[in-house]
Amino acid sequence: TEKFTTYYNSYPNGEYAEPALFYAAYGMYLDSPDPKLDQTKTYKAIAEFQRYMEEYPQSERSEQAKNYMFELQEKLAYKELLSAQLYLKLGNFMMSNNYESAVITAREAIKSYPFSKYNEDYQMVILRARFEYAEQSSLETQPERYRMVLDEYFNYKNTFPNGKYMAEADRYYKRAQSKIDSLPS
Repeated sequence: TEKFTTYYNSYPNGEYAEPALFYAAYGMYLDSPDPKLDQTKTYKAIAEFQRYMEEYPQSERSEQAKNYMFELQEKLAYKELLSAQLYLKLGNFMMSNNYESAVITAREAIKSYPFSKYNEDYQMVILRARFEYAEQSSLETQPERYRMVLDEYFNYKNTFPNGKYMAEADRYYKRAQSKIDSLPS
């Protein structure tokens, strides 16, 4: 990677500048670590592929660079999913509201990666977090929080009408609706 970068920076108009920039980015792609680890190298690889596509948009490797870049973005999206799931698992650990952190992380991931294959998983993390938070709330706050569960249920159902988590979402909906009906508002 370093040699390709050095060549490109030294000879930006050189005969091998285009492949040097591509292979520098590809080397960074190969160095990109597991999603559970720090993703600094992944961000650098994405930046280098973007630079390559800006410099050489008509190149034969441009499509390949775009595919590598999308793959790296999916890795970042998966890292966000892991973070949201961790917040959900932490729940009210140490008297902090990690359910809200799970919701915020998942919503930000949806904004950052709108075409990710993990969007349904993000939506489900939000629904689960809202439900768990409502379950653990005081009687005074439960009606409002169960209504939030219903809102998230309809959001999930409208976005993914045939979603893989529909049965689980329906269970949350039924439980939340029965709680709202039985609790004083």
